[in-house]
Amino acid sequence: MRSPVIRRATLITVVLAGVFIPAMAFSRPAAAQVAPPAPGTPGPYQRTISVTGTGAVTLAPDVAYFFAGVTQTNTNVIDAQNATNTATNAIIDALRAGGVDVDKDVKTSGYSVQPQYNYPMNGSPMLTGYRVTNNVNVTVRDINKTGQLLNAVTQAGANQVGGVSFGLADPEVAGRAAREMAVQNARDKAETLAKASGVSVGVVFSIEDQSSTPPAPRALAQAPSAVNAQSGAAVAPPIQTGETTVTVMVRVVYTIA
Repeated sequence: MRSPVIRRATLITVVLAGVFIPAMAFSRPAAAQVAPPAPGTPGPYQRTISVTGTGAVTLAPDVAYFFAGVTQTNTNVIDAQNATNTATNAIIDALRAGGVDVDKDVKTSGYSVQPQYNYPMNGSPMLTGYRVTNNVNVTVRDINKTGQLLNAVTQAGANQVGGVSFGLADPEVAGRAAREMAVQNARDKAETLAKASGVSVGVVFSIEDQSSTPPAPRALAQAPSAVNAQSGAAVAPPIQTGETTVTVMVRVVYTIA
């Protein structure tokens, strides 16, 4: 038979348990209630249709690019520099005479002075001279003059000419039209998918412009200049500009009505 002391301890334990257990139950935070989304508002479980639309606009280019340069070699570095500078100034003058705004559309793209060495089989390298190079990039706003300008810089002394390419002076004009086409293309795709699935297209949930960068101008090898056998004058090389395409892609998510 338990002693009175033991019975009293047991009773106290039971009473304390009866006090604290309900208190713990009442101290639990209430669960958060998530209100359902309003009608027509995309919620976390909203059914959607996701499509990608593409639009492309092809135009004739209206601007041309090329580079022209001079390389001169001489045993004396000053003479090499002077010869290069004289030829470069003549090239710029020829471009100006051809209607190019040389302050805006002619830009130096590289200038270098490089020592030249001879490497004998048995012996130390020997300095033989210097090579000086000066290149400029040219933007042609009157694209029909491209061939004439290529010929003009060659006649002026350029011994490095190339990198002929074509583009659009303002590609965003074509980009806006292509973007509208892309959005309409996305809508057409969504309608087709919805009809095939027996549902209807709702409102636009999200839209993302995934436009590709306007294509880089196409680099073409310089066409060789034809030479008039009677006069010895160089004929402007034939230049074909082709077409330039601006492509835009958009990703559109529609709700299912």
